[in-house]
Amino acid sequence: MRGPRGAPPGGPLEGPPGAPVGSPAAEPLPAATDSPQEGYLWGPTLSSSSSSSSSSSSSSSSSSRLEGPLGGPPVPVAAAAAALERLQIELRSREVKTKATDNLLRLSFLLQFEAVCILAFEGSPQQQQQQQQQQQQQQQQQQQQQEERKEKRKCAKELAEKAFAENLLGLVGYEMLFQTSLEIAEDELSSRVALGVLGVLTAREAKDLQFFAAGFR
Repeated sequence: MRGPRGAPPGGPLEGPPGAPVGSPAAEPLPAATDSPQEGYLWGPTLSSSSSSSSSSSSSSSSSSRLEGPLGGPPVPVAAAAAALERLQIELRSREVKTKATDNLLRLSFLLQFEAVCILAFEGSPQQQQQQQQQQQQQQQQQQQQQEERKEKRKCAKELAEKAFAENLLGLVGYEMLFQTSLEIAEDELSSRVALGVLGVLTAREAKDLQFFAAGFR
């Protein structure tokens, strides 16, 4: 039986219609877990943008969560870190290979450039042979010229010594002898011989001046 309306509090509570007195009205709902599971990544949820103003605070906290690919399971953190490390190693190996390739290309270019410079300065092998032949011919010609100069120097020296010994040349003859001997004999006629000839020459002309002049022509 029900108690009087003025009964003190603390008595049994009435339940919903058809329920016994003192029974619970409903079972408690499980609390929603906003924190992501440990060891997984989530992306931003699509429902966070369409949430009402009353749940704006909860949507702002849920928007920072990371999900996996759309429609796919969440990605483990360890697997993502391992994939990133493998990618970095591959990029480093590619970079090392690229640097090695660049160095080889640079070295090849330098060698080719050096070969081009050698060809430009020294010429092809055929041109080098022609140059060597020309150099040999020039050396032979120079040797012949040197031998001819030696003969002329010898002749000029003998004539100068003869003129100095016999004192047959005058001043004009000395000038001709000196100039001609310098042109023909170059440095073979030493300054001592020239000074000696100059010291003994007199103003008179030699009888055989024409002979000496003809010998130096």
